[in-house]
Amino acid sequence: MFQGYAWNFEALSTFRERESPRVVLVEDDSGVALLPCVIGRKCQMVHFAGEGMFDYRTALVRGDESVLHRAWEIIADWGLPFEIKALLGEPQREPWQSLPTKLFVNAPMIDATGTSHDEFLRAHSRLGRHSRRIRKQGAELLRHSGTNRALVNLIYDLKAKQDVAGNLFSDPLRREMMASIAGQSEAQCDIFTYETPGNLVAALLTFRDRSVRRCYTTYFDRAWATYSPGQVLLFDVVAESLKEGLSCDFMTGEYPYKNRLATQMVPLYTMRASSEELRGAAHQELPAREPLAA
Repeated sequence: MFQGYAWNFEALSTFRERESPRVVLVEDDSGVALLPCVIGRKCQMVHFAGEGMFDYRTALVRGDESVLHRAWEIIADWGLPFEIKALLGEPQREPWQSLPTKLFVNAPMIDATGTSHDEFLRAHSRLGRHSRRIRKQGAELLRHSGTNRALVNLIYDLKAKQDVAGNLFSDPLRREMMASIAGQSEAQCDIFTYETPGNLVAALLTFRDRSVRRCYTTYFDRAWATYSPGQVLLFDVVAESLKEGLSCDFMTGEYPYKNRLATQMVPLYTMRASSEELRGAAHQELPAREPLAA
């Protein structure tokens, strides 16, 4: 979903004072490559659009990889280092095999093709008991649309007030972007909450990405910490997603509350190359390929 138009448009618009757009498009009869590049005005590095808000990035390529190598050469001409974090996919394969990559972090997830709703409930019966316990305390499990801008603003305002190192959402521009993207139809945003009258106990903001529900932001009221509302809400959302035939992606970073539910880890990589390394990759000879089918 982070390669989609809506996400990139919002990022380019929201962070235009921080990141200068330099979108690269190369197209010919053999294929097309699209790279939503920006230049950070402070760091003077080339990145993909999205600032710190996008978890998975890659180049969009269709057809022969020669178009991508021409894109590398265009970026190399800018004379700046090029860095991408959280690349999804195997770095030993195109489009990254010619560039220096290293393991960044894992993304825990649960695959609906290998785990049924009933199997999940049996495997996590303790969390099922916690779910029933928190409801007995008067917290109601609800589902909202991302078009509920007041709720999205509330979640991110509460996140901004949390005293944690590197709080992503202490930045008002990031909160503004999330409120904008959550309301767009392309984002398919669902917000799951535990609520009591007048109080948001916990919230999980998610995005539907084809057959995957991506669990993007979790919030919980620390006054309810005894009941582990964030963990329990994630459990409830996974159970509902599996019932709908959806896998669940817990996004970048391994934490105990995610790992407890995950059935697999998806490796993510980071790539950083100088303009010289990028130019060298652009000039590498490509292996022969079968012609595209008509």
